[in-house]
Amino acid sequence: MDAFRSTHRRAFLPGVDLESACMEDAVPIRHDEHGEMISCISAQSFVATQLEQLGAESGHKVLKAGAATGYNASLLGKIVSPGGQVGTLDVDQDLVSGTSRHLAEADVDNPTAVMADCAAGLAEHAAQTRSSSLSAPVMSPVKIFDQLAPGGRLGLPMRIRGQYLPDLRLRA
Repeated sequence: MDAFRSTHRRAFLPGVDLESACMEDAVPIRHDEHGEMISCISAQSFVATQLEQLGAESGHKVLKAGAATGYNASLLGKIVSPGGQVGTLDVDQDLVSGTSRHLAEADVDNPTAVMADCAAGLAEHAAQTRSSSLSAPVMSPVKIFDQLAPGGRLGLPMRIRGQYLPDLRLRA
């Protein structure tokens, strides 16, 4: 996939050593007050599998729940170019600001990071042809379904026995 070849994961992980940034594993980027991970950049194979299943193409409008570092939004931005748009949401202003900064530094201009509740979607970005949560499906997809274009696709990972699997596909 060209998007992966031209998007360097390391650029979205400032302060993380090269070996950790390049390993085939999730890299924590945010912890709660108890030290529990609450945000990460997903393993590359997980991201690749879900992006493939999402089926985004040039010209698509995509909603991405969870800004994290902006890495996934950058990949999606390249996949939907030319003519496509990506909106990535998060409730954490620090993550939204970091995502915006990383996207600008990577010179990817079609994703926009917005502070918003993922469960509410992004009405001003409707009607999306694709919508995705590349992390835990913490959102209720009702409003997200309402914002999908006819024939749109919603991708959510499944959690089975504590393990997230990137292989649930729903179509509107």
